[in-house]
Amino acid sequence: EELYRQMRDHSRAYHTWGPLWSAHVRPASGVSALVASRRSAQKIDAVVAVFDTSFGSASPYGEPGAREFYDDLVAMLDGPGWARRLLLFKSKNDPDEFRAQVSPETSASLDRLLAHPRCVSIGADVAPGAVIAEADLTVSIAYTSTTVEALGARRRAFYFDPGGKFTESYYEQFPALVAHDREALARLCEHWLGMPEADFQK
Repeated sequence: EELYRQMRDHSRAYHTWGPLWSAHVRPASGVSALVASRRSAQKIDAVVAVFDTSFGSASPYGEPGAREFYDDLVAMLDGPGWARRLLLFKSKNDPDEFRAQVSPETSASLDRLLAHPRCVSIGADVAPGAVIAEADLTVSIAYTSTTVEALGARRRAFYFDPGGKFTESYYEQFPALVAHDREALARLCEHWLGMPEADFQK
């Protein structure tokens, strides 16, 4: 409950919204079929869902944070141990609209991620819960609601804070819940993906 209350987007009414959105973590036939096809064709053994945020002028991350976020994801996809892992990327905004509002450098950063052979862009018409349901792990940019929604559904999840802008947040008290740089991002992915299900559910 307190995880919802402490979110930056002020989702304080946990008893109204918290259980509702976690309850929406359920498979959708289109996403399930897509992931199953990729698992078979690319010999995928782990699926990681990633959620970003709006990177406009009012965002604490701005364009530099957007570029760091996307570039760190590409580096992770190309890193050791990721040859058989698939990334499901769910953008807050339509990619075409995003490109029209940002610099060519930021647009190119997003394009490098979306062009990666093991990155699948999930459309705006797909509910976040359907993406979480297909993933072995959920990673959200700090501090959007999808990580808490995943945890509420007893799914593995953590936050990524590119550039370490929120190193003293409420969520720091929980082990392995927040990564602040590229190295920690990769390390926490290994931590959660490598944890036996029985240990996670304790």
